[in-house]
Amino acid sequence: MEEKKQKLIRIVGTIVVLALVIGGVYLLVRKDSQNRNNLSPSPSTQQSATLSVRDDDWIKGKKDAKVVIIEYSDFQCPACGYASTSLDEVYTTYPNDVALVYRHFPLSQHQFAFEAAVASEVAGETGKFWEVHDQLFANQDKLSHEEILNIAVALGFDRTDFEKKMNDKKYKDAVYKDQMESEDLKLDHTPTLFINGAEYTGNLDIASITAEVKKYL
Repeated sequence: MEEKKQKLIRIVGTIVVLALVIGGVYLLVRKDSQNRNNLSPSPSTQQSATLSVRDDDWIKGKKDAKVVIIEYSDFQCPACGYASTSLDEVYTTYPNDVALVYRHFPLSQHQFAFEAAVASEVAGETGKFWEVHDQLFANQDKLSHEEILNIAVALGFDRTDFEKKMNDKKYKDAVYKDQMESEDLKLDHTPTLFINGAEYTGNLDIASITAEVKKYL
């Protein structure tokens, strides 16, 4: 009888020890998981602010649209020209739900990209940013200083006055501001698209962008 009692005590003791060991392992795993979650990268406050619509942004659509697409782009970049066409189609399909924001990211290997960006800033002052934007992309394969001025004249600007403004520091600074932001975001290619603050890495065709946009509608 005493032997059975001792055996029962040993069994109960073993069960208690195992329960303590399992409980301890569980707590360690849970704590490690919580620590990992705390260390997981999350968008910085600065990045969130950068990817919000600003009062000085060139925007097509409503600032409070359900879907805001911010594009860092280069007027001499062929892929940017292709993306521009796709984005225009998406906006045309969802004019009440989608807003397009254009920001400058002229690459150094494109000779007239910066100059074209400055020209769009000059045009934007009189409400013709998107008109110049569209014409610069439509003629990107032949962009030059003269062609940029020809585009401006065709849209009603005085050639001499427009060219003079293109040398004005304030318009260049507007382009530099976007460039600095792209560096802060560590962007390395054009176009780079952000849809509601998340970088879009899919294809640039209409169907692919539309499919992504629908996720937010």
